[in-house]
Amino acid sequence: MARILAILLLAGGLPQVCGAACEAPGSGSRKLSPADRWKIPFKLTLNEREGKWIFSIQGTTDLPARTVLRAQVYVVNVVNDPSRGSVEDEEPLVRGDDDQHSSFRKFTAGIGWFHEEVVAFRRRPYSLKYRARVHYLPEDQPDAVTLKVGDEEFSHRADLQVGGESDYEAELKERVLDATLDLLLLEKLAGELKDWIARPARDPRAWTGWKEGAAASIAALQAKNLERYDIWTVWSEYQTRMRLRGLCGFLDRIISEVNDGDGDPDRTRKWMAGFEESYGDAITVIGIDPPVDARSGGAALAAYESAVAPLRQGYGRREVRRKVRAEGVAALFDLLQLLRTRKRAYVYVNTISLRFSRLFELLDESAAPDRLTAAFQEHDASLREFRKFVGLP
Repeated sequence: MARILAILLLAGGLPQVCGAACEAPGSGSRKLSPADRWKIPFKLTLNEREGKWIFSIQGTTDLPARTVLRAQVYVVNVVNDPSRGSVEDEEPLVRGDDDQHSSFRKFTAGIGWFHEEVVAFRRRPYSLKYRARVHYLPEDQPDAVTLKVGDEEFSHRADLQVGGESDYEAELKERVLDATLDLLLLEKLAGELKDWIARPARDPRAWTGWKEGAAASIAALQAKNLERYDIWTVWSEYQTRMRLRGLCGFLDRIISEVNDGDGDPDRTRKWMAGFEESYGDAITVIGIDPPVDARSGGAALAAYESAVAPLRQGYGRREVRRKVRAEGVAALFDLLQLLRTRKRAYVYVNTISLRFSRLFELLDESAAPDRLTAAFQEHDASLREFRKFVGLP
């Protein structure tokens, strides 16, 4: 047997006999893949401590002591691939452009045992499946490590399931409500700013007080928004973070423009219209349907009521009917603008419009007084329903 081995060795055949079976993990052999040659068994945990939720890893490795490793946490989402069917997609829990958290944690292999806090959040993470990866990247290594371990990237992983589907649904509902309240505050500030813009003159002290209060509110919203998760997996949260950031900056810019005595009024009005359009896009994409702002809804309703008021006593005169028809339709268009951002208002505005049209149909056909009285009562009832919906007295 010894003679046979000697002959094989001289002929270069021993590697073919042993193959992968003769290689040991951590030996630096080039026959196994790097992930098989070098071991990094570890586990991923999530714990709350001192008001923060911390993702940590703990494990061992047989890599050289000076090896630099990167730990990163991902959200695991199952997606449908056209060719491969259901596959797991890994989305970084922290993106590279996040200025609040580092997307990864660097550490060295050291004595072969490690415990690292990878990332911490003040906001509790969603009940999802998470995956940590410990990466070996050649560009991070000193030359001596690269010579031994190699210049090929590899990683090891560990998974952690946080909560269940019912937990996730409850969290999503709670945070969508939280986003709704934040957006309503922004809308309120924008409505107040429109009132300031419409004034022919501003009391300097009152304006300064409002401006400073608005700036503090916007800053608080921005700080809170930074704690939201920037992940596509939770689409509503991703959209809330992105769009609220943009809306806060937009409103802050308009306030600065109004504060500038040399500002262009036409430009300011265009910016306010742009803000309102962006706000409507935001609540549509996020998927929320907040109640109508009483300030804007009340103003639009008051304008409509003022336009149709002459009809009650003067419907018998043609010129009154003509004026009320024109001004009432124009006021209805202002009410319809609410539908861009408030889908739930549609049924109420549509009812008002239908009953307004019914009044003129009856007037055009010279209907009996009792039918006109009933039509006016139905029209008034639609206005009361809208008032109740908006929250007006």
